[in-house]
Amino acid sequence: MLVVEDEAALTRLISWFLLDAGFVVAVVASGNAALDKVRNFKPDAIVFNTVIADDAKKAWMEKLRQLTPHSRILDVSEEKNSRAEGMIGIPEVDNVADASLDLPFPAERLIGAIHDLLATAP
Repeated sequence: MLVVEDEAALTRLISWFLLDAGFVVAVVASGNAALDKVRNFKPDAIVFNTVIADDAKKAWMEKLRQLTPHSRILDVSEEKNSRAEGMIGIPEVDNVADASLDLPFPAERLIGAIHDLLATAP
């Protein structure tokens, strides 16, 4: 599991949720660091949440998808749907992510989303 998160508090929280569920977790704080990491570490899933414009976020996810096409990508956002807290959604057609999850969310929602993604892996 690769967590791409630029806020320390969310990094700790998401990592703790995943570690507690038994996942092996690597953490990076930027799109560039994620690209470097996946050259040697091929995660089953990538939890992607950084404060960047949607176009830039999409570009990073496309690059990650090229480098590790088997990885499932979960796009985490606090801005996509502020009234649907913790909801899991299917991304828009032009989105590279396999699913999205709105903040805030409980541990069970994150772990469930990851298990769902891994169950649909090619």
